[in-house]
Amino acid sequence: MKDYKNETVSVVIPTCNRPQYLQTAIQSVLDQTVPVFEIIIVDDSSDDVQNEDVIQLFSDERIRYVKHPIRKGANVARNTGIRLSRGKFVAFLDDDDRWLPHKLEKQIPVFLKDKEIGAVYCGMTGLDLETGSIHPFKKRKFYTGWLYKKMLIQDITNGTPTYVVRREVFEEVGLFDDSLPARQDWDMWIRISEIYRISCIEEYLVYAGEHNKESIRGSDDRSLNAYKAILAKYEPQRREVGLCLNRKAKSVYYQRISAIYRQKKLFKPSMVNSFLGILTWPFYYRNYGGMIKSLSLIF
Repeated sequence: MKDYKNETVSVVIPTCNRPQYLQTAIQSVLDQTVPVFEIIIVDDSSDDVQNEDVIQLFSDERIRYVKHPIRKGANVARNTGIRLSRGKFVAFLDDDDRWLPHKLEKQIPVFLKDKEIGAVYCGMTGLDLETGSIHPFKKRKFYTGWLYKKMLIQDITNGTPTYVVRREVFEEVGLFDDSLPARQDWDMWIRISEIYRISCIEEYLVYAGEHNKESIRGSDDRSLNAYKAILAKYEPQRREVGLCLNRKAKSVYYQRISAIYRQKKLFKPSMVNSFLGILTWPFYYRNYGGMIKSLSLIF
């Protein structure tokens, strides 16, 4: 294996009140076949000191621990970590997720082949945090290259735990937008894809922790508001690219909102949004499927 000791990686792990998962997340970073330069644990004002107890279990000088005096949210914590990072690359891991040992070994070489690549992501699969069983996510296509136009329509890549980003990229595109209620990762990938190519490793190298239904419902509510906010934020850019792109994006938006309402067993708003999606861009087939699924709610 090639020695990548000069390709320094800073790993940012935001955490809050989940010491039972944090230890495993940290260990998955320390187990990487490519040693990391530093691990920055950003505690978003946990209610007790158990996270500090977890840190003490590791006698590793690469681990840095900082704590917000007041709770600000995971993406503010990520921004704190980015500001403190000193590596050439910044990678992200949530406290309830974990990496497979060869994740960085697969991703770092991609950057060395092409300076136009600003970020590299990989596949992710679900992990039940209660039982430890693996739940593969629905297979998705892996996209690579100049993705800006596609990203303006929808997030076609993956979440923050799958990404490694050149640190200098953040100096150009800025930090995560903490004004958004959710999907700050998609917003970030849009900004990166406008300037840089995004590449991927077509392997599932991250386990994403799966939580209970209550937290999922809360996430859906935030996602609904986030889709609206991101759609509005980038409408000028989509219009600049072309009217068709804007209509496609709105059609995808209606499909996503319909799916959220369908999960809530709300027939009328689910059906209305699927119908609006078809009116906006009739060539997006998923809205037709959404209408059929919505009808099943009343039978």
